[in-house]
Amino acid sequence: MELSDVHHVIKRLCSGSRGVVDREHGRLVWLALSGCPPTESELSTLFPGNAASSPEEDFAARALAMMKDEKREESLVRSMFLALDTRGAGFLTVKELHACAAQICPSFTPATIQEMTRRMLAQADGDGDGRVTWRDFQTLYSQLKQHQEQRRHSSASS
Repeated sequence: MELSDVHHVIKRLCSGSRGVVDREHGRLVWLALSGCPPTESELSTLFPGNAASSPEEDFAARALAMMKDEKREESLVRSMFLALDTRGAGFLTVKELHACAAQICPSFTPATIQEMTRRMLAQADGDGDGRVTWRDFQTLYSQLKQHQEQRRHSSASS
């Protein structure tokens, strides 16, 4: 993706904006670029200081930088999935999830690890086939990231 692509989306969605992108149009532009609604953290990056609007050039540059960061993050998540998929089958089994949980939490009892594995599988296994596919793993990662951001946001407001 190039800066001109971001400007094209802005022009298409923000006609008559006169070189400024407001928060509502910024949400639409981010949705069109990324495929998901912006989180509060993403809005804070797109509109620093909780601004109501941003000059189009600044907005476009920040959005492009964020898109590049997301591509890097997706690559990192893909690497994590491939590292956990020890058999190279393209999905994670209960055994692989169990080994992952045991490695991350070595001080936990086997019963606790078993319960963690059961919960991870229940949350991540979108189609109930007992396996976690790449798409299931992406969904689980996104849910965990959103949960973490909500906790961070709620603790910051306290």
